[in-house]
Amino acid sequence: MSATKGGEPTVWEQVRKEATALAALLRADGWDVVQVRADHVAAIESGDSTARTGLVYTVPDSVEEVLPTLVEGGSFDRYEVFRTVARGDLYLVTRLRDEETEQGVVLAGAIGLDQVGGLADAARERGELHTHVRLLDGTYLATFRHEDPTHFFPEDG
Repeated sequence: MSATKGGEPTVWEQVRKEATALAALLRADGWDVVQVRADHVAAIESGDSTARTGLVYTVPDSVEEVLPTLVEGGSFDRYEVFRTVARGDLYLVTRLRDEETEQGVVLAGAIGLDQVGGLADAARERGELHTHVRLLDGTYLATFRHEDPTHFFPEDG
């Protein structure tokens, strides 16, 4: 993600700023929020014994303790997806909420459009999508289920 001319923010910088603003809105209402910026996002179309289907966010070690503690026992069935496409990449910000506990997670990441087509088709066919958050060493920290995958992908992706 290259810098833009004239000191304008890059798309990734704008996405990160939006994620921060979405987390701040929840915090202003007294919610506990974990904001997570993915170092890498992968689209896994079919599961096997070592992989999980869905969007897999690889995140920094800094969320290893706080994210599992926050999401433990929560439903996080409310979510909003904010997406934009630029220069062949799909940028996503997903705000997940557990209304009962007033806890939230804001995920931000980017993935190449050329990597999401198969997953988008499979998710639309199943009528659901999973988002997984893991560390670089493969340790899974959280999994979220989304009943409507159409919000995550462009119509043609």
